[in-house]
Parts: sequence; C-alpha cells; structure tokens
Amino acid sequence: MNAAIRNVLRPIKKGLVFDSHFVIAQIIKHHTHIYTRFAGRTETTKHLHGRIAKEIGKQTALVTKRKEKSWSDTIRGTPATCALWQKI
Repeated sequence: MNAAIRNVLRPIKKGLVFDSHFVIAQIIKHHTHIYTRFAGRTETTKHLHGRIAKEIGKQTALVTKRKEKSWSDTIRGTPATCALWQKI
C-alpha cells in the first residue's frame, strides 16, 4: 500500500493541498489489486479508508497533514470530512 500511496503522491506539485478521498480514489483507479488486498475481510469501508489515511500520514518525506479538514465526496459519492494534506 505504501508504494501505491507514493505513486499517487509523487506527481503532485509541491505546495498543493489535497485530501484523503483523492488519494483513495487514485489508489482504487490505478492500484485496485493493492486496495483489495489491503482490505480486511470483515472491515468496513470507513475503517479501511481510515487505515489508508494513516498510511498517507507516514509519508513524511512527501506530505504534511493540515490542521483543517476537507469536505469532499467519499467513494460512495456522499460528502464527508476527511484529512487534508499538503505536498512538501
């Protein structure tokens, strides 16, 4: 999962701000096999995506977490809050 996250983060230009929903959508779009393997058998989507957000936070050489939250569509198309990141 960490390699897939780095593949999503690397092309983002320094200083740009994005949210976890963007990263998750890109992983599903371009790394579906990794996304499905990372998911636990009985895990809810919300829990899985929370774990992915934590993995994004481990990419300290590429991103920093913003204090603000983002309001954007979830994978199911309903709006919700999520972590906001900035490329460093």
